[in-house]
Amino acid sequence: MKRRHFFIIPILTIMTSALVFTQTPQSKAKPELVTAKDDVMSLSANVVSVPVSIVDREGRFASQLEKDNFEIYDDGVKQKIEMFSQEDAPLAIGIVYDLSGSMQSQRERALATLGKFLESIHDEDEFFTVGISSKPSLLNDFTSDPKSIQGNVAFIQSRGRTALFDGVYLALEKIRQSKCPRRILIVISDGQDNNSRYAYRDLRNLVQETDVQLYAVGLSNIWGFNSEQMLQGRRILRDLTSLTAGEAIFTRDETEMASAFDRINATMRGQYNLSFAVAATAHDGRWHKIKVRLVNTDVRAKDLVVRARPGYLAVKSD
Repeated sequence: MKRRHFFIIPILTIMTSALVFTQTPQSKAKPELVTAKDDVMSLSANVVSVPVSIVDREGRFASQLEKDNFEIYDDGVKQKIEMFSQEDAPLAIGIVYDLSGSMQSQRERALATLGKFLESIHDEDEFFTVGISSKPSLLNDFTSDPKSIQGNVAFIQSRGRTALFDGVYLALEKIRQSKCPRRILIVISDGQDNNSRYAYRDLRNLVQETDVQLYAVGLSNIWGFNSEQMLQGRRILRDLTSLTAGEAIFTRDETEMASAFDRINATMRGQYNLSFAVAATAHDGRWHKIKVRLVNTDVRAKDLVVRARPGYLAVKSD
C-alpha cells in the first residue's frame, strides 16, 4: 500500500492539574527505565503542531474535511493554520496487556479480539507488547508479526497483583525508541493498580511529556463486587487518555470489544494535523491553552466530537 509520509514535530508539553486518586505506596527503588530526553515535547522552531480527530457520536471518523473547516485558537486568539494534512503515516503501536489475577475472566476474549486488531496493521507499522502482573515485562519487542504477540501472551498465566502504572510507564519509554512519525499506546485493562512503584502523578507527568496518543479498552463491570475500585479504574483510564486526545472505551462482551478496536483503528488512521506559527515572544514559560473548532460543515458541530491536545507549554527563552 503506497502512502505519503508526514512527520509530526514533537512540540507540545501538556500541563493539567492532577485528579486525586488513591495511590499505592511508593518504594524508593523504581523500575530501571531510561528516559529519552530528546523526545520530550516542547515548543520548537516557533511552530505548534496539533493532531486532531473528528468523530461522530457513534465514534465514526469524519473524513473529507478541508483546511477551511478548522479554526484553531491559542489562549483565545485565532491563529492562521500554516500547515494542514490528513495522511496515514506509519504507526508505532504499543500494547499494554493486563495479565493480573483481576483480568483472568476477561483474558480469552481480549486476546482473540486483540489478534484480529493486529491483523489489520499495515506493513510499515510496528508494535510491541508489555505484560502487566505484579511487575511489568516486555513480552515482545518491535515487530510486524501479529502471530508472535498472540503466541507469547497466550502462554502466560493470569495471576498476581497489578502494577498498571509501572507497565504504562515502561511502554511510554519503549515507544520513544521508534522512528515512526506517529505513536499510539493501547492499554487493555480494568484500570486498577495495587502494586506499582511509580505513583499515579509520576505516570501522569510522563504521559504529558510524551508525543503519543493513548487509548484504553476498559474491561470492568461496574456492577461487580468491588464496584468502587472498578469505577476508580475507569476514572484513571479516562484521565490518562484525555491528556493525549485519545479515548477510553469500556466494553461488556466480545462484540463490544471488537467494536472498540475498530473504533480505535479508524480514528488513528484518519487523523488530521494542523500547525500554526507563534511569535518569538511566545517563549514565555507559560501554559498556552489550545482550542480547535469545526466550522463551515454540512454537519452540525454539536453532532461531531473534536479531540485535540488541550495546550502546550512554551519553553522560556534564555
